[in-house]
Amino acid sequence: MAVDDTPEPPQTGPRAGDVAALLEAGRKSEACVALRSLLAQRPNDHGVRRHLIALLIEDGQYRDALLEIESGLQVIGNDSWLLQRKLRVKMRLGDLSGAIRSWNEAAAAAERVQDLEVLLETMRSLFLRWQHPLALHGLLQHLRRVSEAYPEGDGSPAASLGMRLLLALRDYRGFLNRFDAAPLQVGEPWSARLTQAAAILRRSKIPDFEAEKVFCIGLSKTGTMSLAEALRSMGYLTAHYANIFSLQMLIEDDAFIFDAMCDTPVCLRFETLYHMFPNAKFIYTRRSYGEWLPSFEKHCMRGYGTTDFEVIRRIPIERKALPSISDFESVDCSLYFRHANAGLAYHAYDARVRNFFRNKPAPKLLEYNVFAGHGWAELCGFLNRPVPAADYPWENRSN
Repeated sequence: MAVDDTPEPPQTGPRAGDVAALLEAGRKSEACVALRSLLAQRPNDHGVRRHLIALLIEDGQYRDALLEIESGLQVIGNDSWLLQRKLRVKMRLGDLSGAIRSWNEAAAAAERVQDLEVLLETMRSLFLRWQHPLALHGLLQHLRRVSEAYPEGDGSPAASLGMRLLLALRDYRGFLNRFDAAPLQVGEPWSARLTQAAAILRRSKIPDFEAEKVFCIGLSKTGTMSLAEALRSMGYLTAHYANIFSLQMLIEDDAFIFDAMCDTPVCLRFETLYHMFPNAKFIYTRRSYGEWLPSFEKHCMRGYGTTDFEVIRRIPIERKALPSISDFESVDCSLYFRHANAGLAYHAYDARVRNFFRNKPAPKLLEYNVFAGHGWAELCGFLNRPVPAADYPWENRSN
């Protein structure tokens, strides 16, 4: 699940206190009006503009948000944050053809690696899976253009993005050739993870069906992000929800280059993974239904703007521009929205896990509940690893 990246309310200026007070009272529409007034006084304050856009999106005022985004792009120029919101808002409005057109225009106009990274991230919501290789090849071509026009030197973000794109295309030989030809600098953000991927791909057997993989099969909002971070700190090359290199939703093939995978794409296919990797271990992250429901409803509001399952089921049906549902919608519909409500979805999945593992060897499955106090002791005992000295991570925690 994505971390909420809404900017903090502006803390200075004549109306900043008004905005903060309105937000504290839950009066988002009035806060938007106050932010517009503040932006009129300070038109070059990009922090105010970003916060206004984020609130408009959160309040469902997508057309107004799009107008503010376009205005910001005229004032600021090519801005990755605004570009990302523009594509998301167009998709929320059902204008997928317009979003794809904007994506292609932004790719052609990109002058920074950061812009191409944003386009890579938005691919999974915008394109169907069969379209991904075409878009990835396009990004590789634009990356070459950006690298030639705006050289950053060896070990730059351009080098690591190029390797990530090759991994996304499953061109493993091309990745290893590029990795060897342009070693990444120590401390470069992607250096450690790409080095781990190269080591896995150089193992004697690829694909290695006998590898001791770890799969987290808990639903959204059950501590999967914290578990993923814990596994990373223990040395596992870990992916949560998406392939960390391609940013595309996890599928079975990704298990060949990761030591551990977590979240709903794994939930969708854990039976297949069990039979693919006979030495794998499975961690079922749990949370009581009473604690899980309000957190899951916030998750639905962020992703779909509603908690009504019937409304959510109609979204891909009423979106005429796309003949099929996106990857993330497919996973959510399979796990949640095909049921009448959240309670039925929660209990149906729990029954599915229990029925499958009922006659499997006990050491294959760990039921893990960080909300009930589980931590390093249970995890490390299950995986036969030493307990780290650091505190157990708690990611994406709600107050």
